[in-house]
Amino acid sequence: MDQERNKQVSKTTSNNSTNLYNTQKKSSHQLKMRIAKLKKELQKPENLSEINTCLKSLAIAKSCQIPRREVLVYYYDALRDYPIELVDYACKEYVKNCVYQKFPQIAELIQYIEPELKEKRIELTFYQNVLKDREKPNVRYDNPKYNKDTSSHIKDVL
Repeated sequence: MDQERNKQVSKTTSNNSTNLYNTQKKSSHQLKMRIAKLKKELQKPENLSEINTCLKSLAIAKSCQIPRREVLVYYYDALRDYPIELVDYACKEYVKNCVYQKFPQIAELIQYIEPELKEKRIELTFYQNVLKDREKPNVRYDNPKYNKDTSSHIKDVL
């Protein structure tokens, strides 16, 4: 299971490298749209019913019983800090990858969430930096010592 996850992460990383290389071709409007989409994807759940829906779907798919309310409180406390899209993703990945018909431990769900969350945050930061860099005036002076603050940093990243 870890090998499959590592392959998936490396595949995602290589795809993101290609996507990040193509950001130079994107317009500022496209970058702003992508940033808005990533920010929306990184929003935390508005209420616990969204998490509850994910957990109920997982229990139905795995043909197992959902834990008692006293236990679910711990799931809510742990998962409310993560975006609902990633909680849903973790539940679906658990259903696909876990052989046993049991309800997952909190840590089992978080192990699917953390790498995806990290990847989305990195991507968001990158796009924000590219957009900020594009909005800077790109002025060149005859004397090179004055050029260091106005040069583009995109070449260094790519």
